[in-house]
Amino acid sequence: GSLAMLIRGFNRPKALLSPTLVLLLIFAVACSSAAPEAPVVVEKEVIVEVPVEKEVVTEVEVELVSEVVKEVIVTPTPRAVAKGQTFESPLRPDWVSQGKYQSMVLDVVGRGRIGQWDVHYCGSGFSCLIGATLKVNGLFTYNPVNPSEVIGDLAKSWETNADGTTYTIRLHDAQWHDGTPVTAEDIVYSLDRLVEPGSIRSRTAALKLMYAPGTARAIDEKALVVPLLYPAVNFTRHLALEYYAMYPKQTTQGLSQEDANCCPENIIGSGPWILSNWDRGTVREYSRNPNYFKTDRPFFDGLRFNVIRDFSRILTALQVGQAFVSDGPWSGSYRPEDVFKLQDDTNGILRTMILSGATWSGFILHQNRPPFDDARVRRAFYLSMDRHDLMDIAYCTEEYGCFADLGTFFPLGTVETESVENLATVPGWRQVNGQKDPQDLEEAKQLLAQAGYPDGFEADMNLGDSANSIRVAEVVTEQMRTRMGMDFTLKPLDTAGYHVATRDGLASITWVSASGLLIRDPEDILGSHFAMDIEKNPDDWTQPKFAEGILSQARELDSVKRQQTFQEMVEILRQGESHVVPNVWVGLGAAMDYRLQNWHLPQSTQHVHKWDHVWWDPEAACPDPRGCQ
Repeated sequence: GSLAMLIRGFNRPKALLSPTLVLLLIFAVACSSAAPEAPVVVEKEVIVEVPVEKEVVTEVEVELVSEVVKEVIVTPTPRAVAKGQTFESPLRPDWVSQGKYQSMVLDVVGRGRIGQWDVHYCGSGFSCLIGATLKVNGLFTYNPVNPSEVIGDLAKSWETNADGTTYTIRLHDAQWHDGTPVTAEDIVYSLDRLVEPGSIRSRTAALKLMYAPGTARAIDEKALVVPLLYPAVNFTRHLALEYYAMYPKQTTQGLSQEDANCCPENIIGSGPWILSNWDRGTVREYSRNPNYFKTDRPFFDGLRFNVIRDFSRILTALQVGQAFVSDGPWSGSYRPEDVFKLQDDTNGILRTMILSGATWSGFILHQNRPPFDDARVRRAFYLSMDRHDLMDIAYCTEEYGCFADLGTFFPLGTVETESVENLATVPGWRQVNGQKDPQDLEEAKQLLAQAGYPDGFEADMNLGDSANSIRVAEVVTEQMRTRMGMDFTLKPLDTAGYHVATRDGLASITWVSASGLLIRDPEDILGSHFAMDIEKNPDDWTQPKFAEGILSQARELDSVKRQQTFQEMVEILRQGESHVVPNVWVGLGAAMDYRLQNWHLPQSTQHVHKWDHVWWDPEAACPDPRGCQ
């Protein structure tokens, strides 16, 4: 069971084109089996950036004026293991001196209601992470001003042995919120808790392949040794994610999972913000940690997250200046067209930010409940899904364009067989004259008849209660009702309730409106959708060859062989008998007041949520020719 625990994808989303838009950032990342060498970089001036490698991270920021940007072409490089190297992370980077402290509380608005406070357990940014991560630190983190770079968080420095299988880590002088020092024993405890056998670890399953519980050890109060099971390329990249938080051993050890999730005071942290007031349905308030080990941060007295259920009221609160930023700031609730309109309506006071292709959407089929306990029914559903139709209806606009790409098991561009060209002939995706291929529908009807459902069936569908989730689910249910006789009753729940229903399989099928990428590597998808003991694999689906692939790709340093493994895994998944049915890759929107400075687009919707690097500059230049009035 512990084999199927890792992996996630790397995305090359489709560019958004509009007369007022230009793509500003493209980070090219690739890999091959060649011997390590410095990448060759070519620059040329273009008006719109075009991804040129299959593995490319595209981050999109919207500006109101066109400008020349750079198309960066980087030659493929191999997966590199840190061997015999030492890394140091300065406690006070240069940009801190540019920050402007303001005696103010930053108002944030959104729908995120925190139902779980244990980030080791939870699987969602909006039921957990955006509230809990403000209080905590990890060993490592993603550099907030250079989001592709891993730097130290609690780790002051780290070194690797000659073969890259052992890390020796030294810690900063940090304190927990109760005033006690952060020690190496706390870190050892946290690492073991992250891989605790039998515990649900929805977003941290990757560590189970790299690290065996009980093997790390403290060598003094501020230093520890962490042995790995093999030279793990992505060790620090995973540990830099907010889900891999470090907890104090003395106060956390012995907590039940219910106690860890229910009550924020039960797990304290060392982070920049201390929770001062919490009413799940209305507000979360945080005060600045006066003893934060990263001196001169944060740049505000506090944060106030205003929880509003009505999405139209959220947009109004942003528009009239009652709040200065959306709460993720990215969320499936904020459709790109909504935040573009906010930018227009406020004459540029609110900046639109788009993270294109940031999240996966699709279905989880609960195999322990009929009718999806039958593999033939699962394949019938998989074949009859009309992804093109869904994308056109739910994600395309006349004014701003489309904000989605066809759904695949791995992000488009990361696995060769999941290219757009290849999908044209793949059952489940193929079309005839712009319509769903009738072969897929005919086979799906035959499978339903064989399974005992010749006239279809009725079933409940679990989903979140945001307007966007309901809108998309309605499109899909109409497809299935009219074409296949599959009649789904929608059961929308708030964020926390939706995740409980997913985990416990309270409905036959779950609509996942947004499953955010964590790291830009294909193994991340496997860790979040196909690992054991995780929310999005509630019935622990696995298959022997598939499980072998999860383990082999994690250890493989030859990227050509690794790519072959992923292609073999795709062929298994295209049988349509697993629990996962992909629909689309979705672009998400966010809105932020232009006076908030030093925010840099991260690689994922779930990176850099601590708000300790952002400041308010009342004298900031308006980026909009209309004058931000």
